[in-house]
Amino acid sequence: MASWWHRNRFALALIIPLAAVAVAASSYRLTTFYLDVYPTRITVAPGTSHRFVQDWTFDKDTYHRAVDITLTKAEPVTEVDGTTAPTGARLWRVEFQLAASPDTQLRYCTIELLDADGVRYGTRAGKLGVNPPLTSHCVPDDTPGPSLMLGKLVPGEGIRSSTWPATALIAVPADHRPELVRIYWDTPEGVAFKVPA
Repeated sequence: MASWWHRNRFALALIIPLAAVAVAASSYRLTTFYLDVYPTRITVAPGTSHRFVQDWTFDKDTYHRAVDITLTKAEPVTEVDGTTAPTGARLWRVEFQLAASPDTQLRYCTIELLDADGVRYGTRAGKLGVNPPLTSHCVPDDTPGPSLMLGKLVPGEGIRSSTWPATALIAVPADHRPELVRIYWDTPEGVAFKVPA
């Protein structure tokens, strides 16, 4: 009578190639469906200004975004308009000067600080005295410009200026110093600036 190993030698020989096929198939799903939701293609600007250009797709329509971004300030502060950081944290104020065509969709951006370990800190948590804003930090509240509604680009109220400031408050642990400021709209592309010393 043949041993179990001998009877199943062909199936055993196929285990490694089949495992490789299964891993390859799941990695396709990872790169196609999951990696695009994270800002994985970030350009680190060599200075304080950068022209960010992005073509992005929504519901089979392709749109174009071009915006000049200048980091004007990234510094720790103790309080801004009643907003403070909780005990053990430090509040950072990040300011940009943005310039783009008034018909460019720039709502719903994300501004984050990253420390040396790549830990990211965003605008939505860790602050006392204010609820996180529901509007974008990247456009003026009164003239935000166009937005997407039901899959179509819809003009906003009023005409947005071709240049405007953008400000974000971010709480960071007091013993951490951010190294990068990152700004992005539609993942995976974005731009990062080194935090001035």
